[in-house]
Amino acid sequence: MNANEKLLRMVIEARIAGDRDRLAELMDPDVLIHFPGHSLLAGDHRGPGALNAKAIEITGNPLVPQVHDVFGSQVHAVGLYTITARRGSATLSWRHMNLYLIRDQRVVEVWQNPFEQDVVDEFFAAAGPR
Repeated sequence: MNANEKLLRMVIEARIAGDRDRLAELMDPDVLIHFPGHSLLAGDHRGPGALNAKAIEITGNPLVPQVHDVFGSQVHAVGLYTITARRGSATLSWRHMNLYLIRDQRVVEVWQNPFEQDVVDEFFAAAGPR
């Protein structure tokens, strides 16, 4: 297993377990997370757990990833997921890919890529899902 794949698997395990201390060890304290789109979730988020904190602020619930595959190269790692979010009585699941930049055995930047961007934007819109 590639070292960056192994690192990402450890990040995912810590994230799912809610282990903030472990995430702090594996991710740069200023990790930059880019989330595309036009919703309240869109934009740049700094720090381990910042994107999930924003999701909780918007919906009252964390994002829940189901991991499909993880792989890595010398510089990057990629995770393929199904992400589920709950907001009130509405639930949305979508396919998702993250590209992770890794330096010195830590995640330093993440590009989030929902496959169904328009549906995700609607779910996280100010007015909420229809």
